[in-house]
Amino acid sequence: MMAGRRRGTSFTTKDAGETFGVSDRQARRILVNWEHIGALVGIERGRYMLETHITEAADRISKATV
Repeated sequence: MMAGRRRGTSFTTKDAGETFGVSDRQARRILVNWEHIGALVGIERGRYMLETHITEAADRISKATV
């Protein structure tokens, strides 16, 4: 669901928490881990964007499963 977001769209830890069904604090931990492995980039405090290679992979998977 997070990867299904349009390219260039940022999201907050609250958005991620709602998507994952976890608290904002747990979502922040998840996103920090994703940032460390290069899956997303923090654009400002509390706002993130998925890296291009992640959204491209999600697009390919989505097209392959339709």
